[in-house]
Amino acid sequence: MKKMKCPNCGRRAFDISKLPKETVEVNLKCPQCGRFVSVPCNEESEIKAS
Repeated sequence: MKKMKCPNCGRRAFDISKLPKETVEVNLKCPQCGRFVSVPCNEESEIKAS
């Protein structure tokens, strides 16, 4: 599972099983900050394990 971060608050917005090869953006309401955001499913939006 890969954790995707919200571009607004930087916290976890949702999980995805694997990153798609084509460009995909997910529009959702962030469960952390409550704002509607568009999260691109790419490596830049992934939360890296520390």
